[in-house]
Amino acid sequence: MTEKRKEDRRVRRSRKLLQNALIELLRKKPLSKIQVGEIVDLADVSRPTFYYHFETKEQLLISYADEIVEQTFDEIFGSVKDGDTVDLYQFLLTFFEEWLLNKEVIKWVLQIDNRDYLYTHILTHLTKLIQENEKVFPTANHLPQDNKFALNYLAGGMFMLIKSWIDDNTQQSPQEMAELTHTLMVDGVLTTLFNYSKDR
Repeated sequence: MTEKRKEDRRVRRSRKLLQNALIELLRKKPLSKIQVGEIVDLADVSRPTFYYHFETKEQLLISYADEIVEQTFDEIFGSVKDGDTVDLYQFLLTFFEEWLLNKEVIKWVLQIDNRDYLYTHILTHLTKLIQENEKVFPTANHLPQDNKFALNYLAGGMFMLIKSWIDDNTQQSPQEMAELTHTLMVDGVLTTLFNYSKDR
């Protein structure tokens, strides 16, 4: 095993230990009451190790959610061959199923006080989705260069949609939420981003 691979494994292990420690602490008290010292003690890593990976405990928490999103992207797009497309409804359904499985963590993430920080991460993931437009939106025209207002609108809407669903104790099924979101996106913001066909 090369030194780089060993280093990568150590990095992943340290991040996972810190994430798991924070999740364990969050089951006992809110994020605002948790100190970095508690996290590193429970994770059995040094304080410098924490700050090597993360600037704040909020960043640590959202990194867990980021990994859920990235793994889901990999699951969806990893098996897509050149010329294949991804159905938007199935894409949304996969995400709502993952969010349901991880709703405990998602609820804590959505409670982070810094909304701008949350929106930035949501925007990052949405931008990645839009950049995959040839796979997800095969009937779309060329994506306009200046789409920041539509993307911000979509990010804010997705934040409140997921938060409302989680706050409502996920009473609606992932299928219902995917259908609702699909309708809202296709009939609304996607027609602003580009001329998207409503046929799926």
